[in-house]
Amino acid sequence: MLLSSYLDFLYEKVRKLTLQKILIILAMFFVIVIFTNGISHYPPKIYKRLSNNPFVSRIDIDKVNYWQESVLLPVIAYYTHLDSSPSFYILCFSIIVLAYLLFAELTYQREGPAAALIFTTILITSPLTTVMLAWLGTPDSLTVAMTVPFLFINSGILIFLLSILGAMNHIVFIIAASEILVLRWIARDRIKINHLIALIIGGTMGYVLVKVFFAFNNIQVITRFDFILSKNLSFWINMNAVNFPMTISSLFNIQWLIIIVCLIMFFKMDKFYYSSLIAILLFNYGVTFFTEDTTRIYSLLSWGVLLECVFHSYKLALNNNDKGISYQRQFLQALIIIGFSSFVAARYYSWDGEIHTTPFYTFLKLVIK
Repeated sequence: MLLSSYLDFLYEKVRKLTLQKILIILAMFFVIVIFTNGISHYPPKIYKRLSNNPFVSRIDIDKVNYWQESVLLPVIAYYTHLDSSPSFYILCFSIIVLAYLLFAELTYQREGPAAALIFTTILITSPLTTVMLAWLGTPDSLTVAMTVPFLFINSGILIFLLSILGAMNHIVFIIAASEILVLRWIARDRIKINHLIALIIGGTMGYVLVKVFFAFNNIQVITRFDFILSKNLSFWINMNAVNFPMTISSLFNIQWLIIIVCLIMFFKMDKFYYSSLIAILLFNYGVTFFTEDTTRIYSLLSWGVLLECVFHSYKLALNNNDKGISYQRQFLQALIIIGFSSFVAARYYSWDGEIHTTPFYTFLKLVIK
């Protein structure tokens, strides 16, 4: 009873916050996550080194020939002269901040202050942030930043343009953005078939431009599909089986509870939508089954799907004729509990079948110095 009263008090306070106050609170939350998670660069420094000259055929790293597939981030860093060690990582970190600010502002405009604070807190404390901060220097921050608008926009032209750029940055963008639009289409959220067509055409053009970039600069490429085929099936099965429970847990961490809450509260209201959600999440695991950086790729594919589920559930709660606003309040209160729990949940990720902790201690020693 005491917890319920306290949650009611928090809910009423949050509803009256201005955007400026919400952004200040979110900044504080992000700082907390940074210190409990730690920050580290992507170990091989591949994309940082590519940004020094993205027009090379290959980079020799630990006697292993690495061919680039993600073009946009290194090219941006190269032409903006943000390719030195400090500036490149500051660029990647700044893109993460801008992505979260964009999400918060767009959510505030569409759903109001309570949703903006609670939903953005969920995003900030998610495994997506864990892997982006632990592996700062990958194209992930730019991929996330360009995926954010797909939760809100219904402009075919903007979808088309973002799809071109997103495909040039990382192929995972096309899958993630497509899944968001499909769920929005099922939810009847201002998305039509022509929006999906715009994404497919734009994504195809972006992928072709990447191939043209390689051909023009005489760059030999081993695609991700080639890498998958270079390993036999037993390798992928063994890798996924080694720490299977912990790996599955790492995909959403404690925020698996959000999906459970949504299914319990809203499945009967829109069975097709939530069945599609489950199918997409299973499909995404099927994709990550054939990747070594399991938590990272799953987070990039699924963070938008999770938030789209939250948006749709929020709308269903408000439109519930029997309970209406009180049902919406209960949903937000459940998210508040999960959001606070996310701050103290253990942070880790799965890579190559092994469970890795975040660089908290290394980062702490750096800060203390």
